Formats: sequence, structure tokens, C-alpha cells
Amino acid sequence: MKLAFGTAVVTALISTSALAADMAMKAPAAATAPAASWTGFYLGLNGGGAWGDFHSTLGLLQNNGSSASGNAALTAAGTTGASPSAFTGGGQFGYNARLAPQFVGGVEIDMDYLGLSTLRQTGPIARLPDPAADFNEHAQVRSMATLRARAGWLPTPQLLVFVTAGLAVADVDYAERIHFAQIPDTSFNQGSASGWKTGPVVGGGLEYAFAPRWTAKVEYLYTKLGSSNFASANTFDPTYTLQHGFDADISSARLGINYRL
Repeated sequence: MKLAFGTAVVTALISTSALAADMAMKAPAAATAPAASWTGFYLGLNGGGAWGDFHSTLGLLQNNGSSASGNAALTAAGTTGASPSAFTGGGQFGYNARLAPQFVGGVEIDMDYLGLSTLRQTGPIARLPDPAADFNEHAQVRSMATLRARAGWLPTPQLLVFVTAGLAVADVDYAERIHFAQIPDTSFNQGSASGWKTGPVVGGGLEYAFAPRWTAKVEYLYTKLGSSNFASANTFDPTYTLQHGFDADISSARLGINYRL
């Protein structure tokens, strides 16, 4: 009796083990993260915020007899700064290559609209004993493109930590008009400089592969643009000439999404 009972128990245990093993073999495999490939061409879109540190300068080139104190007051009033900010958006195209199991290198070109702009209008600025002067000044950085090398490290197969550096070119427009309150009331120094200005760009960020061909990134870029300069002769007395200058530092923080082709 005991032998029969023991045989039944052993048989039941063996059957249960076999059933469990069979079910384990038939169970679906656990889901795994998508395999990320960091090699190939890609394109994408980006958007975020930009802010600038604008600097304008004013210097005396030739004097017609105005007082030293009057000229000092004028050049001080014309040497100022501003800090505009704006939303930015654009696109990028690039290429990555897996250089080693944890290292990625590449190159990227992008183009973004900035729309950073300032307008300064002053009331009469005293220049005793010379006539007072007022300023109308406009500075704008409309758009910017960069060509950058990128180097990154993969702490995980999906996450890229990168630094970037290269060359930026921006569409800059600067104009200044100075009116001197004297009679006849036709005394102005004015002019403008516009065009594409270049400068170095550096930055860094994080990029995450959330699907085999898709990545999302966050990055920061800093650019220092070259100077825009022009000289102006006074409309009433052409012997009175001034040198006008403008330069800008541009920062941007943005989110982006890329698709590997």
C-alpha cells in the first residue's frame, strides 16, 4: 500500500516537472530594448530658446573742434549692451560613426532661425558745451548656421554623451543714427552694416536612442560672432567722423529629434 502510494507521488512529481519545463520552453521571451546603431547619416528638427549678449561701441575718428567732454559723453552713450532672447527652431543633417564599442564620432550641419533683435531710442543726451545728441540704434541676428564635429561616449548602448565644436555663420544687421540738436537741424552721423558674420561655436549635450532609427537630444551651443563696423561722416560737418561697431555672443538651448537614414 505504501509502495503504491509512493510510486503515485513520484509519478505526479515527475509529470508536474515535465509540464512546468514544457510551459517554460513555450513561454514568450521577455521584451528587450531596441538595438541602437549609431552609424549612418541622419536628419532631424530642433527647437528651443536663444539669448544674446549684444555689444555696441562708438569711437571718434576725426574731430571738428568739439570739446573733449562733449566727445566723451557721446562715445560713452554709444558704447552699450543689450540681452535679447527669442524662440529658435530649425533642422540638422549629419553623419555618425561607431569608432569603438563606447565611442562615437561624427559631423553635423544645422540651420536655425533666431530673430534676436534690439531697438534703442534715447532722448537728448547732454554734451555741454556742445549740442545734445540722441541715438536711434537697431541690432538684429536673424538666423545662424553651424558646421560642427561631434565626439561622444556611450555609458549605455542607448545613451550618447557628446561634446561639439566648429564654425558658425550668422546673418547680422546693425544700424545707428545719431542726431545732434543744433541749428540748422540737419546734423546727423548715421550708417549701417549687414551681412554674414562668422565665429567659433562650442557645446555639448545628451542624445538617446529610443528606437532603432530614432534618437532624441538636448544640447547647448555657444557662439562668439565677429564684429560689424562702419564709419560715418556728419551731414552738417563732414570733418566730424565716428567709428561704429557691433558684436554679439549667442547661446542656445534646444531639444531635437533625429531619424537615421
